[in-house]
Amino acid sequence: MTGFDEKLFGFRYLRFLELFDWILFELSPTAGWVENFVCPCDETRLRAVVSLYGQSGKQKVRIGSCDTCGYIGYIDRPTKQWIKDFYLNTWEDTESPKVKKLVYKIKHGKDKKEREILDIIRGLSLDPSRPICEIGCGYGSALNQIRELGFSNLIAIENSKHRADFAREFFKLEVLTAPFEDAQVQQRLKEKGAPSLIFSHHVFEHVYDPSELIGLASGLQKEGDYFVISVPNAVGEFSMSNILYFPHLHSFRVASLVRLLNRYNYQVVDHSRTTNTGLHVVAKKVSAVPPHDFPKENYFEKAVEKFTRGVGLGKRYSFVPRRLWWLRAFNVGGQARYFKNKSLDNLFWSTIKKLIPHQFKKEILREAGPSGLTNRQPIQSILVDNLEKRYSSFEESPIEIHYDGNIVLTYK
Repeated sequence: MTGFDEKLFGFRYLRFLELFDWILFELSPTAGWVENFVCPCDETRLRAVVSLYGQSGKQKVRIGSCDTCGYIGYIDRPTKQWIKDFYLNTWEDTESPKVKKLVYKIKHGKDKKEREILDIIRGLSLDPSRPICEIGCGYGSALNQIRELGFSNLIAIENSKHRADFAREFFKLEVLTAPFEDAQVQQRLKEKGAPSLIFSHHVFEHVYDPSELIGLASGLQKEGDYFVISVPNAVGEFSMSNILYFPHLHSFRVASLVRLLNRYNYQVVDHSRTTNTGLHVVAKKVSAVPPHDFPKENYFEKAVEKFTRGVGLGKRYSFVPRRLWWLRAFNVGGQARYFKNKSLDNLFWSTIKKLIPHQFKKEILREAGPSGLTNRQPIQSILVDNLEKRYSSFEESPIEIHYDGNIVLTYK
């Protein structure tokens, strides 16, 4: 490739400019993260797509891709106990206006949106006397709406203590505050009886080991029972969610979830609600899954292309430092001039933000339809500089992000 410069496929992080509701999380120099190269969906070895380096290369966190099924996830991640403690005590700022507004709406009966799981349940002919289990019930709204459909044998799992407490106290639901794979949780679910339906909505991307969870669910259910999963779709999930938002440990395509579910005798019977940004899968427990021919695709190259496009890499910019921005709702991003004069920068950036929906009209229409052009999801941005050198070859990890100090990730 003429003029190819590996350093164009990366940047040096300086600081966040627009966080919105994200909270910064700085890795300790002695952070005890563990390494895992195994794809949870088909056990293929992951290849690093993005590598984050801190402390002059002494810290390293890699995001990998599975070239067989298209799964994307963290190769380096905290320990299982660390993740458990994080969701129990740290996850979500209960004093934030966004959380307070949501709790207010729930308490006053204004959180009555029609959830996809309700429509799915209506089409499944479930026995109302059998248990239904939700993994990650949040504040309990969805399970309460299921109860209003006539199902009373309900149980939920919720790792966040304040969310679980609310669901128990306000909706009077049975909620277990521990990971699904916890021994006591499994024992209680067995006592309750085989659930006719297990479902999770935008939770599966957070769990520590998706393979372990699906295996345990399969052991609880009977043939003919259902497992419903809704997660972000790796095809259209915005790149900075994969890279910097560490609670999303996993990102799946349809092929990823089909392979994972098939391993534990779940046959995918419907994924028609899937969009470019949202993946919705209905799976049925069977005695044996029929053979499935998966088309071969170069998913690794697709992941590199996605991240390169999503944050405006591979280009030579004449201005430094720069504002690297991304549109939260879609995988649309780029890099723009940054002015040290605050008034000038505010004027320039406010103009650019108005032009973005029109500049990326084709991509937004493809991912979200006409409503996406007026979507009020925020634009986030960070201040970046050029890479001075690389710590790995392009073949080892095509994209690199460097930090002068410790690696900085985010949560909310």
